[in-house]
Amino acid sequence: MIRFTIAALFSLTLLLSSDAHAGLQRGLWLKGMRVVDSSLIPQMSPLDHYKEGMSAFKEHHWDEARYHFRIITHNFSRSRWAPESYFRQGMSELFLGEFESANELLSHYLKSQGNPEYFTFAVEAKYHIAEQFRLGKKRRMFSQSYMPKLAGGEMQALDIYDEVTSLVPCERLAAKSYYSKGKLLEEISQIKEAVHSYQTVIRHFPKDELAISSYIAIAELYRRQSELEFQNPDLLELAKINSRRFEIDFPKDPRVGYVKALMLQTEEIHAHGLYETGRIYERKSLPDAAVVYYDSAMATYPDTKIAELCRNRLIKMGKIDPIESSREPTEEVIASVDAS
Repeated sequence: MIRFTIAALFSLTLLLSSDAHAGLQRGLWLKGMRVVDSSLIPQMSPLDHYKEGMSAFKEHHWDEARYHFRIITHNFSRSRWAPESYFRQGMSELFLGEFESANELLSHYLKSQGNPEYFTFAVEAKYHIAEQFRLGKKRRMFSQSYMPKLAGGEMQALDIYDEVTSLVPCERLAAKSYYSKGKLLEEISQIKEAVHSYQTVIRHFPKDELAISSYIAIAELYRRQSELEFQNPDLLELAKINSRRFEIDFPKDPRVGYVKALMLQTEEIHAHGLYETGRIYERKSLPDAAVVYYDSAMATYPDTKIAELCRNRLIKMGKIDPIESSREPTEEVIASVDAS
């Protein structure tokens, strides 16, 4: 019964997979409880497979190259041709869009020798694989070549970024990996970790263009997060610190103004949250509670447009004298609040 179930699942998987026909052509079958691939059986000596693989690789015949190098890595893993075969099989898998398999092979290559000949190419390829996963490319289910590509690769991308930064910690590729990791962490809502990754770029690569991009990314992140946590004053303080540090590190960069504007928008968002809470209490006929929030917004964010609206509400409620009010809120102020 168990064997029948596995066999049925295997057959169904092949039928559902977009690569089912190719998988059947390779000669996949069940032997006992294992899936056997007849394409792994050597047809010639390892040297001849290597030569054929190199010829196919140079001609960009990736499927054929993968076939020959795969036979070497599977059957002759201790031969003199094995280390380079891991690299070239991995690159062939990469060009064929098999990113998870390519990453595993390149990792094996990097660990197989003390000073791999194609070290730089392999590390750059791994970064490219991580980027593909970050941008939405899928992995094969259960990491099996005969399964469809339905699984997400975000966690694999994070691991690869960490691997790249450990392999080339002082190279610009490390800066790119930290920055891309921050972007991915943002997408999966790991905010503190994303900020830490951006700040690592700033600390380790202070003169790189990606340091500027990281300051901007942090500012944009704090602004977006403030819309969800307007009662968290730490976000605003962190946004202010980020803005000040950016201006100190890059005083002549024209984007300093943009980061300042984002910080001011963050301040307006926090003030607007207090204002809206006050309005809720007004509608519930709890004026004293509303006054607390209006006063808090005015005291904490006195230079915001929202502070003018709070002052106007207090005047209409008879809580402060109109003379104490600097001026009525302009149409621009009211329109900006209505659009928030």
